[in-house]
Amino acid sequence: MIKQKMAQHYIETDGAVFCVAFSPDGLQLAAGTGSFYGAGQLMLLTLNTLDNSVTGVNKPQCVSLNQQKPHHKTPDILARPQGVSATALYFTPDNQQLWVATSASRREQGPLFCFELSNGGLQLPVPITMPSMNHQYPDGFVHSGNQLFICGHSMSGYSEGYICHLDITSDRAQYSSSSKLLLIDDQLITPGKPQPTLVQGSRPDKHSYQFGLSFAPATLPEAELNQLGTKMDQESAPPVFMQHKASNSIPVEHAILCLAQQPGKAHFNTGNAAGQLHHWWFEGQWHNRLISPEKVPEPTKTLLIKDSIFAANCVVAMQYLPDNQGWLSLHANGLLLQWRDDEIVQYAQVSDLGTPRCMALHPTLPLLAIGLKHNSELQGAGIVLLDISNWSSGC
Repeated sequence: MIKQKMAQHYIETDGAVFCVAFSPDGLQLAAGTGSFYGAGQLMLLTLNTLDNSVTGVNKPQCVSLNQQKPHHKTPDILARPQGVSATALYFTPDNQQLWVATSASRREQGPLFCFELSNGGLQLPVPITMPSMNHQYPDGFVHSGNQLFICGHSMSGYSEGYICHLDITSDRAQYSSSSKLLLIDDQLITPGKPQPTLVQGSRPDKHSYQFGLSFAPATLPEAELNQLGTKMDQESAPPVFMQHKASNSIPVEHAILCLAQQPGKAHFNTGNAAGQLHHWWFEGQWHNRLISPEKVPEPTKTLLIKDSIFAANCVVAMQYLPDNQGWLSLHANGLLLQWRDDEIVQYAQVSDLGTPRCMALHPTLPLLAIGLKHNSELQGAGIVLLDISNWSSGC
């Protein structure tokens, strides 16, 4: 196991960065900021590249994210605009649209925004209100064909509502994935809430696990589609959301914070709030095992974690590398680990102040973007661009 020193480019931001995404052509980086109380921005940065490396980043385009709702006492009048926080980003393959999921103040449900990038410049579009998610907020996208699936979660880390999808103009042949939602063999997979399982000798309302991994069918029954078609004919204002209810949920001990699927494979990994990683595969039913390396590195500096629900080493993001180079796990204590199967081969400390919250891999270059949240002393929020070309060999 080797400790790496990595070339870094730091971009300071006003707010915590909860989501990052590279455009399909690799020329732009989107970042979403925010806080527990909303007040978020969408940032779009243009990358300058030369000889397969990034030489600089232009000044970002920024737009504040907000929504207007009817006044609680006078529904005919709109209340003052309310700031919302970005939670997930998705570029369509044609590079024409950028979808942004948000949460409102106190992590209540926020709207979706669809930015039309072909227009030039960032103009805040009309918010798209989703069906009720039972006080959860949207935080993950999967695109398959012309369908965009959206999942939602609460601050506790699980989903009790539906996974939704809507038809969009962009078409994608190879389905995408995200850190909160996967599509495997016509099954939508997301952190969820398990079916009630009573602990022996306990009160009826006491359950053995609060958390789970939920599975919902991606294909709706024909009867529901026919009913939906009638509904669409009767309504003049799209979009229409279709809802997928979980058909199965597997209990787990700790909240799952992120998922990662190896492209083209029917297995995946999960990372949880306790810093544990599990490998999942299907043989008649879903199985999982704990990934236990012989040795786990210690961070070079103790970060001041602002969120009490996060363990210092909790897994906030994972990413498979191309060409069978293994996979990465990113932890809130600032450690980035490269894995080969169950063993750590390299690691690096990517932050000394802000705590990592998200990660994205450039589509063609050995470049990572990592979003940071400020620490308890309000220091360190921003984006770190990491050159991982030295990690290509895994040694």
